[in-house]
Order: sequence, then C-alpha cells, then structure tokens
Amino acid sequence: MSNGKGGRCFSGEKHCNRMILIGESLNSSIPSVRKAFEAQDRETVAALAKKQLECGADYLDINAGAFAEREKELLLWAVEIALEAGAKKIMVDTPDPSVARAVLERFCLKDAILNSVTPARERMEGLLPLAAEYSAGVVLLPVGGATVPKTAAERLAGLRELVNAARTAGIKDEQMYLDCVVEAAATDDTAPRTSLETVRGIKSEFPRVHITGGLSNVSFGLPARRKLNCAFLSAAVVAGLDSPITDVTSPDLRMAAMAGSLLAGEDEYCMEYITVARELM
Repeated sequence: MSNGKGGRCFSGEKHCNRMILIGESLNSSIPSVRKAFEAQDRETVAALAKKQLECGADYLDINAGAFAEREKELLLWAVEIALEAGAKKIMVDTPDPSVARAVLERFCLKDAILNSVTPARERMEGLLPLAAEYSAGVVLLPVGGATVPKTAAERLAGLRELVNAARTAGIKDEQMYLDCVVEAAATDDTAPRTSLETVRGIKSEFPRVHITGGLSNVSFGLPARRKLNCAFLSAAVVAGLDSPITDVTSPDLRMAAMAGSLLAGEDEYCMEYITVARELM
C-alpha cells in the first residue's frame, strides 16, 4: 500500500491507481498541533512529520488555518520542517490562493496537492489555475460556504461542476482528488451511508480520479472513535476510496485500509495485507 507495490485498477480502464495514504496529524485544528505551531516548536513538528513518514504516509497534509493572520508564515515554517524531516510530497491545506502560491513558489514540491477547491468563485479562480501552473493535484470539495449537500446526488452534482472547471483549467482527471464529504455520525446517523454512496457514485462516473475524505470526522463526538474509524475506512475503501486523509500512525487504521483493499478484490494474492500484517506483528 504505502510502498507503492500494489495497485487498484478501475473496471474497464487502462489506469491503475495505488492506495495513497495522506497523514492528517499536522493540522492546526488539533489542539496539540496548534500549541506546537503557536510556540514554533520545531522539534514537535519534526517528530510528527517523521512518525507519519515512518508509518507509510505518501503525503503530509499541513494546515495552519487556525492562525488567520499568521497562516502564510506558519504554513511556510511547517512545510520547511516537514521537508527537512524527509517528506517528499505535501498536501498544501489552505483556502487562500495567495498562501498556496507562497508555498509553491518557496519550495520545489513534486506532485503537491492543493486542498481544497470549493464552488466559491474566489477558490475556483485562484486555486485551479495555480494547480495547473505548478502541475499540482487538487482536492475538489462540493461544499459551498456553510452549506453541506446532504445527499449523494447533490454532492455528485457539485463535483460534476468542479471536475468540469478543473478540466477547463487544464488539470487532468488523475490529478483530481474528489472529496466524498465525511460528516459526524453523532449528528446525523445517515451521514456515513451518504458518504459511501458518494464514493460509489464518483467511482462510477469518474473512473480516473482519486477519491478522498477526512476519515476521522465520522466518529467525532462518539466513544471508541478508532474502532469506528477503522470500520468506516474499510467500508470506504471497498466502495472505491483510494486516498484517505487519516491517522497513518495507527496500526489498526493501516490494517483497516488493507482489509478494505483485500475485501474489494484488489489485493492480488492478499500480498499487501500479508506484508503489512507481518510488519505490524
């Protein structure tokens, strides 16, 4: 999975798309990370980056959005530390095109991903041309303002518009990461089902894109969060999700991802599952 040995081929397509693990642990919305960013604690940030990389993260999602006036300064600071720690690929997590541009101009990032483009005009007009200019991937999130589409059909309609806009900007389908929108089950017990329906719809309509989402959102406000995250991750991978934003340092979540791939029939001879299981034994 994380070492790039396996692959998942979409039905009817000459396109193989291996599992991409995106580490979520350098997000300033996490209290401990916010504290480290605020204190500019290089040691803590470097340790978080290294641990995720050691556990197989392909990308590190880095977000400094909790610091509105210092977002650019702290995002540049954190990306520099992550690169020094050995990161090769960064998900630049900001809604501000000027902040994203500052990161792309400062660092030579290979296959960066911009997170995220929504239907908001300023994001589409600012981030899509920027992604095309730097040959970066882009997360497409069908959420307009504070309004979250509540059905899979509504989400797919929004994603359809975003995909068309991205194609027009010169971004290839393989560079797009469509967000299925993961919401808390505690506030809406049908939310996980809607996310899974969205994943299946994306896979059917856009077979060459990546499918992503913030997996830990599903368990917010509930007990035994990791167990629920694992169950949802496996189900999402079976449905077609291939680029989860998750806690890659959790052995249980790594195994859940591999179990999903195996159950979907996309792990030849179960070798990926066996390899990761042996690593974690």
